[in-house]
Amino acid sequence: MAKKLNQETAIAERRRKVADAYIAGQTQTAIAESLGVNQSTVSRDINSLLEQWRAEHVHTIDAMVAKQLEELRKIREQAWRRWNDTLEQNWMKTIIDVQDREAKLLGLYAPTRSEVGLSIPPDVMMMAQQLGISKQDIVREFEALIRAEAERVNS
Repeated sequence: MAKKLNQETAIAERRRKVADAYIAGQTQTAIAESLGVNQSTVSRDINSLLEQWRAEHVHTIDAMVAKQLEELRKIREQAWRRWNDTLEQNWMKTIIDVQDREAKLLGLYAPTRSEVGLSIPPDVMMMAQQLGISKQDIVREFEALIRAEAERVNS
């Protein structure tokens, strides 16, 4: 019983260290080396932590989504009234934009090609955020580099 408790305590302490390093943007490999464990152990710990964090914040996330949807509903209603009064195209564009945001919030869109299979390391994302570079810009630049390299190799 005491041995199992010690093992659980050791795992909890390791996961706390993994969480701190992960949030700081370290790679799984770097975390594993600093803790003297396999990268696969760190990967399992991160997956466990992400699952735990999602469970802890599901109500907060749901509340945020509900608030956003309500704000969008109000914008959409006002845009429809303005569209009916003026027939100005910018109001129809607003309506379409609101519908698009609602669909994204509700998860009704399939992931784009760049979202499937391209994982940006946390340390790169942290540096990009500090520089004000969006994930979409990183993906776009990465795809451009791959295309340029493919053209160079094929020419």
